[in-house]
Amino acid sequence: MTRLTSAEDSTPTEDIIRKEIDRWVDCAGVPQMNLLRLVLLRELIQNLHLEKSKCLANGNKPKAQEIKIWETQIQKLKDSQQLTGELFSLIQKSDSTPKRKRILPENLILALGRNNLDRFDRTWDTAIAAEAVSLGWHFWSMDAWVKISLLGEWNQTLTEKLWPHGLILFVESSQTQCELDESDSWRGTWMLALDPLLQNPNELSFHTKQWPGAIKDPPTTTSWKPIYP
Repeated sequence: MTRLTSAEDSTPTEDIIRKEIDRWVDCAGVPQMNLLRLVLLRELIQNLHLEKSKCLANGNKPKAQEIKIWETQIQKLKDSQQLTGELFSLIQKSDSTPKRKRILPENLILALGRNNLDRFDRTWDTAIAAEAVSLGWHFWSMDAWVKISLLGEWNQTLTEKLWPHGLILFVESSQTQCELDESDSWRGTWMLALDPLLQNPNELSFHTKQWPGAIKDPPTTTSWKPIYP
């Protein structure tokens, strides 16, 4: 494992990890700590993978290999029993953290779509869903129209509005598309896990029409549907 340096001497890879420290600390002690920290680790893996792809595109194989080492350590935390402690320390000791197998109920697998969960790039989503089930969280789907060019900003807004009482599992293109005048338009279905205290997300004042990426006068309005339990 790469030796951890001080903040002043940290590598760009370590800087990516350090950006998650504040939110990691904020999760300490809350009932959904493991769940929220799994989400942060998934985001961290995604950011590191993006940086690794840039390095490979630029021919920087040594840097890409360094990132791969960090990725491998973080992947081992996906099945950790408890995500307690300081982030860097936990990553470096991921080989020795107690593990547990998270199980998804068959009805939830059917609701989310077995093919969606069986994908090699959905292992974190599956672990997060299983952890949410263990907390008694509820699962919803949300259908919305978004500008493709601003999809990232729209997702980020939704993430911030839900946190820490809800999270995005994954997003799929809706099976029913129709033509709009705007070629940048896209209809998606978001699979979400929500704290049961949010009994009806339709009543939440998310004001999606004002979000970056919202489409003016979409064919259908943003709709929410409970899928489990």
